[in-house]
Amino acid sequence: MDIQIFVNRRKELGLSQIELSEGICTQATLSRFENHGQIPSMKILTLLCKKLHMDVGELFPSVAIKDSVINKKLDKIEFHIVNMEYEEAEELIHSINAAHLTTQQLWRYLYLKGFTQTLLHKESTDSFFYFNQLLADHSDVDNKYIFLAYTGIGLIYMNQGDYDKAEYFFEKAIHQIDNHTIESIEDVCRVLTVLYYGGTFYAKIKEYDTSDVLLRRGITICSENHVTYYLARIKYLQAENAYVNDSSSEEVKELMRDAAAFARVNKNTVLLEKIKVFKYKPAVPHSLANSIASLT
Repeated sequence: MDIQIFVNRRKELGLSQIELSEGICTQATLSRFENHGQIPSMKILTLLCKKLHMDVGELFPSVAIKDSVINKKLDKIEFHIVNMEYEEAEELIHSINAAHLTTQQLWRYLYLKGFTQTLLHKESTDSFFYFNQLLADHSDVDNKYIFLAYTGIGLIYMNQGDYDKAEYFFEKAIHQIDNHTIESIEDVCRVLTVLYYGGTFYAKIKEYDTSDVLLRRGITICSENHVTYYLARIKYLQAENAYVNDSSSEEVKELMRDAAAFARVNKNTVLLEKIKVFKYKPAVPHSLANSIASLT
């Protein structure tokens, strides 16, 4: 709210605070509003503005524009994370002043900041701080940010090699999305975030069947909602899982081709580089790799 617009209009009309507040509120109430930013009730504010021949909406001249700009920044940060461009996401986050965000924007900002910090392997206590703010009061925070916070904490513990704790939080996140109704494209992206990183975790601890179940569920959601979020990365992880489980060379190659195709659609250059390396590394059967490991 730009209170100075209100003050300027009052002065333009030559009204003192006493004259403007007469019959509406006390002069002290008006003074607290103009000088200290203490906003009166909407009824009082509406009457004051009416007396100044203005609409309350005029006190918010650029709110829609500001919100639009911030939301576009948040959208771009989320896209950077999907595309594995974590440094770019972090740079954009630094350009946002959290003090100017709406409640919904702040929740989204905290989730994105926590994820970016975690994926860049920054100080874990900072990431915990951002995720814990979302978990502090379940009754106020939108449900999707709760399961994203659980996922983020699961990632922190996975990075630390504390897999029991990581699994606890991934399971909580997965259970939450089981009861979550997808209502928008943004919801699709956030549910896929849980499924992809859950799949990543279970592949990390070599529970490939569980990983593949989550990844296939992600593909189904993409297909049903006609989106390609995470599809490139899901296909790539499926290829890795197939590779270590001695699947046929053709199956692995087909999954890699799919991953490359979706990566090109989404301009995911980071993943395309990973695919190039994967395609040319020597294929060592998983059983043979285990035999070699047992001799070392």
